[in-house]
Amino acid sequence: MQQHSFVKFVDNVDLVYLSVPKVASSSISHAMLMQSKFSTSEIGEHSELGKALTNRRPIDLRYPKLPVFTFVRHPVDKFVSYFNNKFIQARKSGFELIHLKQLGFDPFMSIDEVVEHMITIPVEDMEHHGQPQFRILCNSGVLNS
Repeated sequence: MQQHSFVKFVDNVDLVYLSVPKVASSSISHAMLMQSKFSTSEIGEHSELGKALTNRRPIDLRYPKLPVFTFVRHPVDKFVSYFNNKFIQARKSGFELIHLKQLGFDPFMSIDEVVEHMITIPVEDMEHHGQPQFRILCNSGVLNS
């Protein structure tokens, strides 16, 4: 699976954000991105330039000693959002994330079928939007801070 970074910080913002997918992370990332002196409203938080400006790095690399914040969501609510966004919306045009198909998912699976199939996949192999929040917030059992 592609290595995805969840640590975000930008110039002019004295905070480090641990970005948890499906927990308003795009909105928070966008707000932070807009504070960068190099940003413009045309740059999306998911674009390569947007990712570069938010200094996305693997969680195990050091980041500035700044206050760290994150948001979490009730796991069931997070999963329903994931299912609606990544499966229901994919029924018209297919998966936006190739990894879901590689993991054996189909956009037309019911929510029960997705749950049944998901529990057969090792957590470290799950597509990052569907991974449990602890995978982002903890490293070797220790809360990232």
